[in-house]
Amino acid sequence: MPAPLTFLLTTAGLLSALGGLTGCEDSDSSSEGNSAPTISDISAEGAPILPGGQVTVSVDSERTDGQSLDYDWFPPAGWSGPDSSTSSITLTAPKKQAAQGEVVTYACDEDERCAKAAIEIATRGPAIESFQVDPLPKEAGDTATFTVDAYNRDGRDLTYDYRIGGTLGASNQGEEWEWTAPEMAMGGRYLLEGIVTDSDDLTATASTETKFKSAAVWSTFGGNRQRTGQSQSADAEGAQDTIKWEYSTGDLVWSSPAVGPDGTVYVGSDDDHVYALNPDDGSEKWSFGTGGAVRSSPAIGADGTIYIGSYDNKVYALDPDTGDKEWSFETDNSVLASPAVSADGTVYIGSTDHHLYALDPESGDVEWKVETGDPIFSSPTQGADGTIYVGSDDGHLYALDPEDGQERWRFKTGDDVQSAPAIGPDGTVYFGSNDHNLYALDPEDGTEQWRFATGEGILSSPAVAADGTIYVGSSGGNFYAVDPDTGEEEWRHTTGNTNRSSPAIAADGTIYLGSNTSGLYALDPENRGEKWRVDQIGDVSFSSPAIGPDGTVYIGSWDKSIYAIE
Repeated sequence: MPAPLTFLLTTAGLLSALGGLTGCEDSDSSSEGNSAPTISDISAEGAPILPGGQVTVSVDSERTDGQSLDYDWFPPAGWSGPDSSTSSITLTAPKKQAAQGEVVTYACDEDERCAKAAIEIATRGPAIESFQVDPLPKEAGDTATFTVDAYNRDGRDLTYDYRIGGTLGASNQGEEWEWTAPEMAMGGRYLLEGIVTDSDDLTATASTETKFKSAAVWSTFGGNRQRTGQSQSADAEGAQDTIKWEYSTGDLVWSSPAVGPDGTVYVGSDDDHVYALNPDDGSEKWSFGTGGAVRSSPAIGADGTIYIGSYDNKVYALDPDTGDKEWSFETDNSVLASPAVSADGTVYIGSTDHHLYALDPESGDVEWKVETGDPIFSSPTQGADGTIYVGSDDGHLYALDPEDGQERWRFKTGDDVQSAPAIGPDGTVYFGSNDHNLYALDPEDGTEQWRFATGEGILSSPAVAADGTIYVGSSGGNFYAVDPDTGEEEWRHTTGNTNRSSPAIAADGTIYLGSNTSGLYALDPENRGEKWRVDQIGDVSFSSPAIGPDGTVYIGSWDKSIYAIE
């Protein structure tokens, strides 16, 4: 608990104890027979105050000969106000709870003899001195204790809430809370937060981050909730160039496969079906017919439920064992984007009806929806703190609150955004636009950190390697490795063909990438070149690779087939 607010009053007679003041002479009452300035009091009217409020700081000062004084004011960082040369100043507090600092003033005469005074000012609200999660949970079944050490300088009662990856874990708890981790549907990074609130509804938040494996091996397009494209299996080292099996559907395959906990491969086809395939031999376990082409890619929930969209305007929830429909939700136009599944199971998916939907995983009912200016082809991505990021053909990338869809910020590019965002280890948001640029944005406010110009449109979604390197393909046939800190090109590989397929990264760093005429590439990041390619699988225009637990790579083709390559 910090000490009560006090003020430090320093007259000219104490300057020697403070080591002197730069630019001011020590007071000398014998100088020209005049007395030095003195400050008898300093006060802060209205402190502590609400965040964003105003406080007036005043001093009582004098000279015995009545000579006027000039004042220099030095507010603490974050507190703003107009310059003042009078005996008072009005400051605006930062919009932050429990912000505090010291205001310093000098009262000086024309001989540059000064008196100094200082006072602490603060905003109201709680503050968290320490936050611990012990032990840090890593997988389903781990039990952790959350401990918050907090105070409120006004002595008000505090309530404690806890949040997991943007989802409320518990409310109105005590200073300690025990939590057992459930299965996390899409894996990736999760922010663990303690939130303290006082009776004025002012809050303080502290957090730490952990990383969970997903319930499935490759649970969604991009592999995890941050869509980094990284395999989470240590055994998923580089495959070779051998076709293990081929399964023929009745039409083109745009959809990207997902791989379930038992290795089952789930994928859609333009023949209006969703398929579940045996990973050993590619035999069909089941198929489910929709009313239109299935270009959306599946997302696998924590309980194994398969969520996928269709050209028939619907989003489906399917039983992973039988393919039976659990529910469907109808939008006003086709659904080509792939779903994201949050920590609490909420299903987020965009439609070409211009809306992003949040759906209840049990019923398919709409929890909220947000309208953008144009169709949504981009698949939503979820940050560690739960923020939903999604692109639209209106040229914007949106950051949305996962609980109610409220817009946190938006960023405008020069063309449509069909690329799904990928989130770096520090939260940076990476995505491509058809304006020929790859962007890196600050997750807090959407400010641009850098952009990388490719000279060609970007429909591919970026991947983020374990060392942070950003990989992305362009419509002109170039594949780029980009430095995450500077946005500068590290190297490129030219396929000579359109790269709309998004990269996947194996445990050994091998990068897999589809091409519209050259099949599947395997690239070596160390040698910055091609390891091998399998070109007999035809046109891999949009389907992106998925990596199984043993390193097998699954991908769809416009030759109407799905392939397993080992």
